Amino acid sequence: MQSPAGAATILRVLRVSLHVGFAVLLLVAVVRLTAGMGISGAPSSMAVIAGLGLSALLALVYLSGTLLEKRHASDPTRFNPTPYARWWLSAVMLLWL
Repeated sequence: MQSPAGAATILRVLRVSLHVGFAVLLLVAVVRLTAGMGISGAPSSMAVIAGLGLSALLALVYLSGTLLEKRHASDPTRFNPTPYARWWLSAVMLLWL
């Protein structure tokens, strides 16, 4: 049987792994987008700028949601983002597409 402290450690590691994985996947997408510039069949510069802007917006939305949730978890008197969780997840999913 897992102790409560051991389970909390496992959950913390999983949570951090999830966020790092998201950041790595976003970084891979940005690198692939910018690496294709200047070669035949590459996206236009306007498409690259739009892709980079949307990637930055995705990173900002994702980071703001996770920071708000972390702050509320550490101090329940702070702003509670729970009622907006579905909107946040919808925005992240839409921007990821």
